[in-house]
Amino acid sequence: MLVRNTLLASLLSLLSFAAAARADTIVIDPDEAGISDGDDIANFWAGIGVTLSPFGGLPASSAVIALPFGGAITGTRVFGWDDGLGGDQHWGRGESPAFDVTLSGFLARVVSIEFETDGAIQLEAFGSGGSLGVVFAPGGTPIVFTSASNDILWFRVTITQASDFGTLDRLVITFDGGSQTRGAPVPEPATLLLVLAAGLPALLRRGRGVSVSRRRNRGEGALGGGAALRVTP
Repeated sequence: MLVRNTLLASLLSLLSFAAAARADTIVIDPDEAGISDGDDIANFWAGIGVTLSPFGGLPASSAVIALPFGGAITGTRVFGWDDGLGGDQHWGRGESPAFDVTLSGFLARVVSIEFETDGAIQLEAFGSGGSLGVVFAPGGTPIVFTSASNDILWFRVTITQASDFGTLDRLVITFDGGSQTRGAPVPEPATLLLVLAAGLPALLRRGRGVSVSRRRNRGEGALGGGAALRVTP
């Protein structure tokens, strides 16, 4: 009985944890712990299915970096790019690149990014069938693209070439009924319940066999210290 109660309590505790840990939002921020100034962060979030890349006008080896910038909207860093000649925070200036974000292992419903620019900004989202649409914003923060369902595979942020100033900062990705958090996927409660239920009989069998019960009455039991041997079926 003690074994069964302990297992049941553990099961309920794990289900409660899984329900609390479920998240619908991933925040991609160059100020995140573990990132230093100038780090290549293109694959920093690859473990949770998010990769970053510059697009257009740069060598293939170019990287997305965490660039220190006094005009950062949040924290002290923005998304920058480095073509091997040094970092730059200007996206869409002259021959500067666009900013691509690719998702793996899940589909998003809403994506947004904070920005500052003297010109206009556009965000185009893509699904398995191609473009899902484009949104524009004339300076300000953030720009948001919302889809009718979880169908965003990747998206591209572009600041107009006419602009001489454009910085990109904190990125937020939202998906309905999601189960990922920063660092590792967390099983949904239903999945966790099935896994634990499948292993419950084996765990209960381990609790059967020989157990020792303590009896206080003097002279009871064949084991020393007043312990009696009890075999449970």
